[in-house]
Amino acid sequence: MIFSPPPVDHSKSAYQAAVMTASLRNLSKIALSRAAETGRTIILALSFPAPVGDPLTWLSHQSATPAIYWHGRDGWEYAAAGAAHSISGRGPDAMLTTTAEAARFLQHNVVTEVASQSQSLCFFGGFAFDPPSATDDLWADGGFIDALLVLPEALYFRREHESYLVLAIVVTPLTTSEAISIELKRLNDLYWRGFGPESEPTAMTFPQSLTLADDTGMERQSWVNAAAEILQRIDRGELEKAVLARRQHWDGVPANPWGVAKALRRHTPGCHHFAFQFQKDRAFVGASPERLLRLTERQLDSECLAGTIGRGANEDEDRELAVRLLADAKNRQEHEYVVVGMRDALQPLCCRLDMPATPEIVTLATLQHLHTPMSATLKENVPVGEVLSRLHPTPAVAGWPRVAAMQAIRGLERTSRGWYAAPVGWIGADAAEFAVGIRSALLTDRTAWLFAGAGLVKGSDPEDEWRETTDKLKAFLTALQGW
Repeated sequence: MIFSPPPVDHSKSAYQAAVMTASLRNLSKIALSRAAETGRTIILALSFPAPVGDPLTWLSHQSATPAIYWHGRDGWEYAAAGAAHSISGRGPDAMLTTTAEAARFLQHNVVTEVASQSQSLCFFGGFAFDPPSATDDLWADGGFIDALLVLPEALYFRREHESYLVLAIVVTPLTTSEAISIELKRLNDLYWRGFGPESEPTAMTFPQSLTLADDTGMERQSWVNAAAEILQRIDRGELEKAVLARRQHWDGVPANPWGVAKALRRHTPGCHHFAFQFQKDRAFVGASPERLLRLTERQLDSECLAGTIGRGANEDEDRELAVRLLADAKNRQEHEYVVVGMRDALQPLCCRLDMPATPEIVTLATLQHLHTPMSATLKENVPVGEVLSRLHPTPAVAGWPRVAAMQAIRGLERTSRGWYAAPVGWIGADAAEFAVGIRSALLTDRTAWLFAGAGLVKGSDPEDEWRETTDKLKAFLTALQGW
């Protein structure tokens, strides 16, 4: 049974009549019993049919933090508010330890009647690109630490004309059945709002000029010099590819992550759209074209995305550019490093791994990329954290070989990547999905810090690569401006 809460203006007696159903009493008894027997905190997750609305509009009505938005390619949109439980970690093993703890928690500490993963409570969060390197205050002050996974207090999700609201009640060994009813009333009053079309996220209004201010630590000449240094190392045989990133800030952006996410959702179809707000004064927002993994039980989908060219003015020009990209030796080599790196990372974990022999073209709103999809069946009992740690960082965002590329990045990039180019997504009881946090920005007050990178291989030209990063930055701004 799926429970239906009354409207917010219910009377006490009507509310009690609605919640004291046999199924709710049974689930409450299970949660209370498990908490008493184990001495652990148990989450009682109740799922309600909800009005069909915009998850971003719903989020704009909520005052609780964390606040999170996720829109995957399967059509489901998730909006999460508050935290019933959170898991954090620091250091090089944070990804493995936090994901393992999340899996155990979902298995042993959550009581729910809903079997479908699409309607179940799950952890949302992400990781730092490179935990061994220092995270600067720009990220740390917003709560973007090495690893953070949040089980929301309220989760609203929608696909087409189907939508649900899941409320999470924290049950301890001291909780009573009466306390559960009181808490459900509190959650209902707090989160059963914001489903209508009114009070949409604030419309984005931006200056028409693309004025990007260089970060003082990575101005153009400094970046070009760093790229030249990487190419010298490639010539010496120290590595084969390295991805050099940079950041720029753009002032005058309204501090409204839900409006930014709405603009990205509208103008960047085919991407994973996300927004993570752990503190009120900043949020990490993006539209990533790159899926790191989609895992359903043992079935894994991933992809290699590397090699970039622009869009034309019409379909004929798009085709001409796509043919040029497929024939370009430098871009094909850059893509091949990603294919080899990800294939070698996954093979020890799989009993089946399939991918096409040659890349295809994926066309996005402003760019075209070389793309190789991957499908695999994992061996028994492979945890999601092991898959993530083997894949991240992929050669598409770090380089090849991984160790040499990461050493180059640490020595030559003068600003912290934070969560940029790192895994962001969700973990459920029997499924998970993570994207690579690229085509993204960190919003702070009225400043957007934008990030972009370019892959350097033998034959790369630093000035060309600089222009590629500029194209990626402008593509992000173009989506926001709706051009």
